[in-house]
Amino acid sequence: MSAEATEKRKLILIVEDVESTREVIELSLRDLGTDFRHAGNGLEGLRLAAELLPDLIVLDLALPKVKGDEVLRVLRTDPATKEVPVLVVTAHGQSGMARTVIDMGADAFMEKPFLPVELLAAAHELLKRRTG
Repeated sequence: MSAEATEKRKLILIVEDVESTREVIELSLRDLGTDFRHAGNGLEGLRLAAELLPDLIVLDLALPKVKGDEVLRVLRTDPATKEVPVLVVTAHGQSGMARTVIDMGADAFMEKPFLPVELLAAAHELLKRRTG
């Protein structure tokens, strides 16, 4: 058996259309020792989620092609992705948005701008749930 098969690194899919924000998210999470893939729009995010079955999805709501709330709905109705933890990170955090997003199926919610240490803690907690 190869070393890759015995020691598979966890994978985080970052679905965010702003490149600089994707980079900040990845830098914030690099201490987790995971691999990263990026999607710049909702359609690409759905494709990669189904193809890769990541251990965590960090999802923006304001996305081109397919909005983040629709991405979340599809992820939660697809048997292949319904158990993948989703951390919504968005600048559209009006009052009550966190509750709404959690009710839609997200596992955690964070507003932009976020503190990198808080993003790291939330992602770490969600990845721990996937271990097993």
